[in-house]
Amino acid sequence: VTTLALAIEALGMPEGSGHLVSFRKLVPTAVRMLKNLVMSSYALEHDINGIADPFLQIKLLQLLRILGEGDRKSCEQMNDVLAQVATNTEGSKNCGNAILYECVMTVIAMEADPGL
Repeated sequence: VTTLALAIEALGMPEGSGHLVSFRKLVPTAVRMLKNLVMSSYALEHDINGIADPFLQIKLLQLLRILGEGDRKSCEQMNDVLAQVATNTEGSKNCGNAILYECVMTVIAMEADPGL
């Protein structure tokens, strides 16, 4: 979580925009990690109210939002996992609402599939 927070802050700075191309290589890895979290079974050590590691899910969504802005290829890689996050996250719990909020913000910020 801390490494993702550092990457998000660094890419958000004016000097960090030059590193977007190199970070975009990590999109498939971040998508795979998020998919595993959304589809994973119950893991007690990182579970909050039945949701697997919501803090990591939120940071991954924030990173994907930054990496997906203005890059059609990255957006196409993210579409499926964003749909899975939106449909499989329980919105009746507070941490689920936070994840859904970040998912919606990510969809709005990038050139997502109109079906999302």
